[in-house]
Amino acid sequence: MINTSTENVIWSEQYNRKQSDLLSLQTDIARDVSAKLRTKLSGADEKEAGQNYTANPEAYQLYLKGRFYWNKRTADGLIQGANFTNRLLKKDPGYALAYSGLAETYVLFAQYTVASPKDSMPAVKSGCPQSN
Repeated sequence: MINTSTENVIWSEQYNRKQSDLLSLQTDIARDVSAKLRTKLSGADEKEAGQNYTANPEAYQLYLKGRFYWNKRTADGLIQGANFTNRLLKKDPGYALAYSGLAETYVLFAQYTVASPKDSMPAVKSGCPQSN
């Protein structure tokens, strides 16, 4: 962490974990940052900081890849993002964030000429995975 006004390093830490421990790493970092900043999280904030939306590390990796490609904001990126997200939903169909990400992707399909609104908007409304 860097103080942006002074550019002084406030805190730094290295975490060496296996890829399968990525979900617990997220929780550990949130708690360490909070402790370093000496802030007290409310009960709801503490719960949110420690919440895992999936227990499947592979599904989480696919979610991150899907969001990475979605953020490219290109036709190819949107297609790749949707493909990663659809793959993850086969592994963890209860992963709510994935449905949200997929809906955001389908909404942009028309804008990036990936698919017409007639084809992509029903998928947004239904929340059902679409195969590409």
